[in-house]
Amino acid sequence: MSSKGQSNAKTALAYTIAGRIFQIGVGLGTLKVQTHYLSKEDVGEYGLFLNIATLLVFVTFRPLNQYFNRRLHEWFESGNLPPALKRLIGIQFILALASVPVIALSARIAAIHTATPIYAWAIVWACWYFFNSVFNTVIPAFNLLGLKKRWVVHNSAGLALGLAIAWVAALFKPDAFYWTAALALGFLFSSIIASADLFGIARNVHCGSKPLGKVAPWGFLVPATLAIAGTWIQFQSFRLFIVDFMPLAEYGLFTAGYGLAAGLMAAFEGLAAQYLLPFFYAGLGDRADGTLAGKQWGAFAGTMITLTSATCLIAFAYGPLLCNFLLSNAFQNAWPYFFLGIFMEGTRVISGTTALGTHVTMQVHHSLRSYLVGIFAITAGFLLGHLLGSIATFTDVVVTGCIIHLVILTRDVSRHLNIPIQLPSLRYLMALLPVAAGSVLCVILGFSIVAQGILIALATVFYLLLLLDVNSEFSLVQ
Repeated sequence: MSSKGQSNAKTALAYTIAGRIFQIGVGLGTLKVQTHYLSKEDVGEYGLFLNIATLLVFVTFRPLNQYFNRRLHEWFESGNLPPALKRLIGIQFILALASVPVIALSARIAAIHTATPIYAWAIVWACWYFFNSVFNTVIPAFNLLGLKKRWVVHNSAGLALGLAIAWVAALFKPDAFYWTAALALGFLFSSIIASADLFGIARNVHCGSKPLGKVAPWGFLVPATLAIAGTWIQFQSFRLFIVDFMPLAEYGLFTAGYGLAAGLMAAFEGLAAQYLLPFFYAGLGDRADGTLAGKQWGAFAGTMITLTSATCLIAFAYGPLLCNFLLSNAFQNAWPYFFLGIFMEGTRVISGTTALGTHVTMQVHHSLRSYLVGIFAITAGFLLGHLLGSIATFTDVVVTGCIIHLVILTRDVSRHLNIPIQLPSLRYLMALLPVAAGSVLCVILGFSIVAQGILIALATVFYLLLLLDVNSEFSLVQ
């Protein structure tokens, strides 16, 4: 690589690190503000509606976004990105309109009791769904196209704006409804500015002779939607069903603890994707050759699985300290739900990484079998939990189902691409495992803070060594 290329790479990395640190701070700050001003019941109410909206995002936005990312470089280079993006935003708007009755009906079925009319909640969450979808379509496109500075600026400014508006709303009206409306307003302003910038850049690309083609092909979207719906059932649906086993105030604790875990894992996933996904998709281009896809996926999946596993372990070690520092005093006992959230979100990231092997070949049906395990686990866990009156039974069955799902999914995708996953830096990962487990046991058994501190410090050393080792070994087929 030339000195100029090395300089550009270092600049891009600096923007990435600075932007991600800022974004993580904003995300954690949002949770801190929310738990400070809103009551446990308000946080629980917000969490229930968020779970309904998350289902809509999973089964509608995610498949469209995956196909958009897969074709982004091709559309950009041919000058077809502006019409493709317009069509996609139009589809998202139609889906947002259709989501209003879906959200209202789902809230009725879930028996959500709120002082605010259900139809008002449905409209606000439909707006959140649409603006959030546009935000998470346009802004990641800057990263995938190699426009790191623009990605950092738009993403950081958008998240900060959402926090600022929500903070002001909480000062004057500490209520879950107004909190949600404020977040939606932040996404609206941010998505408008980012979309205008992306359209301006894309219009400067001269159109080629290649036609646009389908923006939403059913042959890809139907199996992709089924796979993503399976992901929601496997990793997200229990967040909606678990409310049957606890009062709303306790569900507020669950929402805060799980939300902190989800935020941390989303920050990790975003940082890893920021660095790895551009290499991955750019290496594929518009080619879907099975051998190339297999090699790309094998290197990417192995790296992501190692990093995700290590990040989950270090999060377990720091869990109670993070809850004490990042949540308000009323939510200090949320750490058991933080542990559960780290496990579920970590397995979700690994599952998505593994399933990506079928997305790049446009043969998503090869990953569908494993999601049947999730449907069975949720159904069996819910029934057994109610029969025995035990939340532990419910969670145990769901966790077991997640593990079995990963085993089946990894086997199916490896067979499809005819390549095994190679995990780098296993020696540091195996060293980190008992240290993180020991730290968790110290918390559960009430050992002194000194013992916990020693184990946390040791876990941190192993984690940093693993990151350095992975960085030295990482490569994708170019």
